[in-house]
Amino acid sequence: AVECETLPVTAHSNGLIVEPQDMRWADGQWSAHAHLLIRGKKPGDFVELTIPAKGTSPRRVTLYSTRASDYGTMKFTVNGHQVEETFDGYAPTPIPSGPIPLGVFSPKGGKIVLRAELTGTNPLAQGDRYLAALDAGVVGE
Repeated sequence: AVECETLPVTAHSNGLIVEPQDMRWADGQWSAHAHLLIRGKKPGDFVELTIPAKGTSPRRVTLYSTRASDYGTMKFTVNGHQVEETFDGYAPTPIPSGPIPLGVFSPKGGKIVLRAELTGTNPLAQGDRYLAALDAGVVGE
């Protein structure tokens, strides 16, 4: 697994705050005890990360995220290809999401580009409602 909080942010919405957040205070197991917090304000806010990936053969990409009471919904794009499923980040208390299968993609130039874009919010969400987080990415065989 590659920790999202250590990956380079290659692009993001203008004015969007993206920062590591220590998660040792919450119940649950986050890899490396942290995630990359996305302080979204509205639908369309996005962040792009570059995940190192050797070779050019197709690889299975899996993402790990976080759910919480003030988190929004997201869609993902990998190397410019939109993933069909959207992710609802809402949960009453902060919890790790578990695996989110994104599909099979071929690395380009030794990397896979992951884009996470806020699409809305769950009606039960409270507070900021458009926050999101990315914990880790796995590029399998």
